[in-house]
Amino acid sequence: MAHMHFNDRSAAVRLLNVLRARAWRGLPALLIALCALAVLCEIAGVFSAMTWQKLGTDHGRYTTMIWNCAHGAPFRYEVDRSYLATHLSFSLALIGPLFRVWDHPFLLCLVQCLLLAGGAAVLWHAGRRAGLPPLWLAALACFYVAYPMAQSVVLVEFHGVGLYLLTVPWLYAALAGPKPGHAWVPLALTLGAREDAFLVVLPMLIYFAVRTRRPMAITQTVAALAYGLAALFWIYPAINGASLFAVRSGWIPGAGAEASAAAPSAC
Repeated sequence: MAHMHFNDRSAAVRLLNVLRARAWRGLPALLIALCALAVLCEIAGVFSAMTWQKLGTDHGRYTTMIWNCAHGAPFRYEVDRSYLATHLSFSLALIGPLFRVWDHPFLLCLVQCLLLAGGAAVLWHAGRRAGLPPLWLAALACFYVAYPMAQSVVLVEFHGVGLYLLTVPWLYAALAGPKPGHAWVPLALTLGAREDAFLVVLPMLIYFAVRTRRPMAITQTVAALAYGLAALFWIYPAINGASLFAVRSGWIPGAGAEASAAAPSAC
């Protein structure tokens, strides 16, 4: 009976090895298909941009606001409105000088695709540093580019959260690296994307602070939380004369129905 059990176990192990070998042989073909799908999604996004099919309200506001950041009227859009009444998107002002290089409404579409490609490259580098095999690195980059949330940003129109496509992987790579001090730049860029951006990266910061117990990681976690709360409850009201919650609800104290109707919607 023991001999029969040993033979059954050996047959099971051989079958498992055969299935594993076949799966590994089929994995490159799967990755190639996924990469082709990701490329097709990018082509579709570029086509929709170049045929004016995705230049909607958000794209128009962002284009005007970022263009004005390079032409003497920071964060202004339409005639006399400030985008800071919608979101505290300070980091987006850094894109403005690119309009001095290519003054075109499709610039932001290109920038957004480059942000996604940059995020995939950063993840590739972080995975390589962690010792992942090349096939796993290709899968990581492919799934990141083809991830539905990433494509939902790229394919619709330009949006400020597109900055996360680069800064969040960059922040992870810096926190996981030997020099956590390098995380300050991507952390600052991420927090400057929106007033609530700290909620996106706070779980990651807490994880690395608890795992590594580095004073730098703890300081970065506290700084992100402090800025996020300050942005929500102090900076936004100081700039706009009303709390973020009052503006979002369409009610501004002392402004009346006319001003409430003119309050900027979230985008």
